[in-house]
Amino acid sequence: MTSGAQWRLVPVGDSVLVVEYEEQIDRFVNARAVSLARRLRAETAPGIRDVVPTFRSVAVYFHPLQTDYEALIRRLEGAVASLATPAEQSAAELVVEP
Repeated sequence: MTSGAQWRLVPVGDSVLVVEYEEQIDRFVNARAVSLARRLRAETAPGIRDVVPTFRSVAVYFHPLQTDYEALIRRLEGAVASLATPAEQSAAELVVEP
């Protein structure tokens, strides 16, 4: 498991990585999850099958035989690190996605 200040990266089985944010439900946590999912969907990568946001996490489904696992972890860590903090996001970006 890899972690950052307010998130962690959790492997789930052999073909899913989940970025989990704080264990609380609020609009800022959700905004980070939605922003991360949008970024990952926009950046196509070989072997990525789906990107699914929840209220406080993002699941990244990948094909284990077509994906460089270590490169995917670095990509996720970079994407999380490059996102603005909730305080820097405008109110218009704070959208709850089902």
